[in-house]
Amino acid sequence: MLICAGVCSTTPRPGDRCTGRWRAFGAWATRPSQTSWSRSGGDAERLDRIVDAAHALQSGKAPEPEAVRALLIDLVTNAVRTVRLANRPDDGVARLYSAIEKLAKAALQVRGINNSSASPEQIPEALREEYSRRFLDSEEGVLKFGLDASYRLLAALEDPLGVAYLRREGELSRLLGARNGSLMVHGWSPVKTDVFDRMLGIALDFLGMEQGELPTLPFLPFDQG
Repeated sequence: MLICAGVCSTTPRPGDRCTGRWRAFGAWATRPSQTSWSRSGGDAERLDRIVDAAHALQSGKAPEPEAVRALLIDLVTNAVRTVRLANRPDDGVARLYSAIEKLAKAALQVRGINNSSASPEQIPEALREEYSRRFLDSEEGVLKFGLDASYRLLAALEDPLGVAYLRREGELSRLLGARNGSLMVHGWSPVKTDVFDRMLGIALDFLGMEQGELPTLPFLPFDQG
């Protein structure tokens, strides 16, 4: 907050743009943040849009798909920092899992499908009987399903993300087995860095980007009035 106060024309107040940017900037280096940046121009504008998207998600609203994508890219970037700077591959893999899971959820939401409350009629006929049998919440009358079923549904809908998942399904399944056996999930074995690296490759494949394209230190020019 001291940096923000020094570069803004007035003392930042809760809810103003400067305060929101600085709080997000502080979170950038310490935890999965609500922001995503690059070294190119327009970082402040992108930050404003992404912070607004994060607030919308937290309140149950639906932001623009590109804003959600930027949030997930930042989560992947945070995973990389967690491993490269803090040597915590267990934490890094947990962040990658969250990003991969949310990528599928976001892709389904674009199609009007919520994997926490889908109706059987939204499922293609080829999968409907299986999903109704396995995932129906009898009390609520809706389907609730996770990562694998979400990606399989996307593949059945001929979504490119689902097609990419089918290509990497076996590899991802093995990596998730290592994650599930880790100390932070169900087992006692630490996650090795090579597991993180391979899972990072899958996350980047699903995002359609290279590691060198991940955001670096943001440039946030504040109006000094």
